[in-house]
Amino acid sequence: MSVDRIRICIADDNEGFTNNFAKILSENPNFYVVAACNNGKDLIEKIKETETDIVITDIIMPKLDGIGVMEQIDEEYKLGNLKKKPGIIIISAITHDNFKFDIFSKGINYYMVKPINYNMLQERIIELHEGIQSIEVANTIGSQLKELGIYPNLVGYRYMRTAIQMLVEQPEKYYDFRNEIYSVIAIHNNTNAKTVEKAIINAVNTSWHRDKYKMLEALGINDTIKKPSTNIVLTLLAKEIEEKI
Repeated sequence: MSVDRIRICIADDNEGFTNNFAKILSENPNFYVVAACNNGKDLIEKIKETETDIVITDIIMPKLDGIGVMEQIDEEYKLGNLKKKPGIIIISAITHDNFKFDIFSKGINYYMVKPINYNMLQERIIELHEGIQSIEVANTIGSQLKELGIYPNLVGYRYMRTAIQMLVEQPEKYYDFRNEIYSVIAIHNNTNAKTVEKAIINAVNTSWHRDKYKMLEALGINDTIKKPSTNIVLTLLAKEIEEKI
């Protein structure tokens, strides 16, 4: 998985607070503060200009408030003006429970009350980013399998998704597929490693017999018409996802 720093855009109407906030986050080697803004309009422009992972914004701001920012992010994402939809953390002095409930209904991920506990905030940023990446990986795996003609109606589809995600998250860990991947999947699905392996082999065979040339092209194999092994298929798919994320 990518080791790039988490790209963060922040906004608050208090310039001194924003600058200090950006300085504190920048001291964490896991973070890169893309922009520090003092109004919602500038924040939206920066999000559109950059590939932002996490947005941290106050509610009360000039030109466009925090609620407007959330709505605008949704709109820009639907229009295709954003490559990804960033996670959103709201920081505010407003403590009213009904207000916070309304904000959560608009799709934010975390709400933190000022004054900010910066250690906790940094933990939340990492948790949120990891959660978003996990969803992105899962969606990408699903798209790849469907491209190969491997659909959810096949038992092996679910097992392949899990196996590929394991390879993406810890590629250095797995050398013995049967004992280190299939057996783990089997435990979580109340079955055995042999059953998991056979289901994955069946899914790969289904793809091969449906359109072997399409399968080879999707895997980036151009010099053979021999069916690749199941382990090679899983490994190549995992590598392709690693390159994308």
